[in-house]
Amino acid sequence: MGATVAYAAARSEPELRRFAFLYDVQMHNGRDAPLAVLGREWGFLDARGVLHPESGPGLGGLRQLGKVRLLPGQALQYQGAFTLPTPTGVAAGRFVVVLDEDEPDRAQYDVVVAPMGVSVDGRPVPPIEQQCCTCVFLVLRQTDRPVTHT
Repeated sequence: MGATVAYAAARSEPELRRFAFLYDVQMHNGRDAPLAVLGREWGFLDARGVLHPESGPGLGGLRQLGKVRLLPGQALQYQGAFTLPTPTGVAAGRFVVVLDEDEPDRAQYDVVVAPMGVSVDGRPVPPIEQQCCTCVFLVLRQTDRPVTHT
C-alpha cells in the first residue's frame, strides 16, 4: 500500500481559508488469498493543531467505493480529497483489512498510512505545536488488532 498527497489549487478558496488537497492511495494484494478492506479512518491535522477526522466503511474517496475485495495479485488505485482551513497540515490514516474473509475466525489488521505533511507550496511542513504528527493516530479509534505500517 502507498499513498501520496498534493495541493489542489482548482478546488481551493484561499480567500475563504479553504485549502483543498487530493490524496491517491494504491493497494496491491501480494498474497495467495483474497483480502477485504472493511473500513478506513483518516485524520487531517491543520496547522493550528485541530484534527479533522473522516471515517467510514470500506474505501471512501471521491467515488465512495465501499467495501473492497482484492483477489490475489489484484491492485487498485483511488483518489480522495480533504479541505483544511490552513495552508499546511498533516494527513494520516489507516485501513481495516481482513485476511481470509471466508474463515469464521478471520483476523483483522490495521494497515497504517504514515503521517504525510501537506502544504500549498510543496515545502516541508513546520512542526505543529499542539499535536505532533504521530499523535494523529492516538486520536483515531484504538484497537487491539495487529498494525502494519506502509
